[in-house]
Amino acid sequence: PPACKRPASLRLAGLLLSVHEYAVTPKPTDIYHRWVAWSDEDQLYIGRCPDLFGGGVHGKDPIKVARELQQVIDEWEEIHEQDNRPLPPVRVRPTVEFA
Repeated sequence: PPACKRPASLRLAGLLLSVHEYAVTPKPTDIYHRWVAWSDEDQLYIGRCPDLFGGGVHGKDPIKVARELQQVIDEWEEIHEQDNRPLPPVRVRPTVEFA
């Protein structure tokens, strides 16, 4: 590949600028626990966010299931905003087991 003619500091500054330009603002729903897990019974991946809605999404590809789950979460957030209702409180917390 051809060498970059700009000084390293400008390359670094450009990289930092690019990261800053695409920084994501956290969403109110980011605090909710969500998971995607394999279901032996269904032979599919199941995605859930129990504090926001019952049920879940499912599919054969865990990445696609995670994306679909996020779309449903975004829709729930939008519905609550449109109805001027607060989001429900966070109840589910991830746990860590220590040996």
